[in-house]
Amino acid sequence: MAENKGFSLKTFGMPWWLAGAIAVIVIAAAATGALSADLAGCFALMLSIGLICNEVGERIPFWNSYIGGGLVMTFLVSAFLFTYNLIPQKYADGMIMIMDDADFLSFFIIFLITGSILALDRKLLIRSFAGYIPAIFGGLFGAAILGIAAGLVFGISPVDIVLKYVCPIMGGGNGAGAVPLSQIYETVTGDAAANYYSFAITILTIANIFAILTAAVLKKIGEKKTSWTGDGTQLIRNGGDFATEDKAVKVSMKDLGGAFFLAIGFYALGRLFAKTILPTIFGTAIHQFAYMII
Repeated sequence: MAENKGFSLKTFGMPWWLAGAIAVIVIAAAATGALSADLAGCFALMLSIGLICNEVGERIPFWNSYIGGGLVMTFLVSAFLFTYNLIPQKYADGMIMIMDDADFLSFFIIFLITGSILALDRKLLIRSFAGYIPAIFGGLFGAAILGIAAGLVFGISPVDIVLKYVCPIMGGGNGAGAVPLSQIYETVTGDAAANYYSFAITILTIANIFAILTAAVLKKIGEKKTSWTGDGTQLIRNGGDFATEDKAVKVSMKDLGGAFFLAIGFYALGRLFAKTILPTIFGTAIHQFAYMII
């Protein structure tokens, strides 16, 4: 079913006018200083800014198809607001506390990893494993070769290209790439993780924009050449359909609590392996997220 772009759209599960009204109220409260700078207040402000940017970005012609839509709009507008100090400092500090000090991003990744893996079809996972691993290493090797070639043009050493450019980008973004890599860097070298992260996040930010633009183009190609993509249902060539079935599932608060406990339990297990049982393999530090996936 095509997505409804009209005024009947629901945002966050509520009518657009109600979500918009809440966003305006939150922003007005922040502008006057009435909004608290704690977890509740800063979360409300982040969601309000993100909601407006996402809805606007998803409705700008060409931008929503080839530039990245609401995701890129939110990314760029947020960077603009922070760069030019348009967000009151106490709220900016509160957001930094949530995302950096409290590490909300890692908290989110814990549930993302657990939910993504447990939601996979077991038979599909087993069948795709043999082809998926070579593809991952092949992509990493290809990126390293191309990166080294470009680095030589600009006089950057191959080691720096692989460690500071290729690895953060191919690692999967900020939370799954730059953050754990900086922690591994600190463990191996003894240097502060911030020294690695500050450079890696700059490179990663630029790469993310190119990745989103490329993904938007590939999406359009896939929509026109569905035989190349499996039409959204066939994930493995000659592997049959993998369309989701519509089933009425009632989820209780106990189910949500169990899922919450399961995810953080896997995280604790990953930390146990990464910090105590098997922190290194052949001298290489293994991050807790990697152990979670395993």
